[in-house]
Amino acid sequence: MEKDKTDARRAGLRDLVSTGVAAAPLRVVRTYRGKELEAVVAKDGAVEFEGSSYPSLSAAAVVAIKSTRATGQGSAINGWQFWKYRDTNGALRKMDDLRSADRPG
Repeated sequence: MEKDKTDARRAGLRDLVSTGVAAAPLRVVRTYRGKELEAVVAKDGAVEFEGSSYPSLSAAAVVAIKSTRATGQGSAINGWQFWKYRDTNGALRKMDDLRSADRPG
């Protein structure tokens, strides 16, 4: 059983979309430094933010963070922890919850 959880944690966006765990397009959001940020996970697992496409949640999160700073500097960040989605009950959840074997909501 523990192996299943480990495998689920390694699942990528494309895997989650292709298996139906996440329905694309999936809107993901985050309020960061008082700014509302929004991205969209496409059917191919790419993440679109402000008109550009990124290969991962983390890549899009770095650019999103940069967009909130006057200097335009970003930081490495775990996109699965940064971005949130609305579950079937309307609650905001971390994207990482989708990879959990015990998916809430």
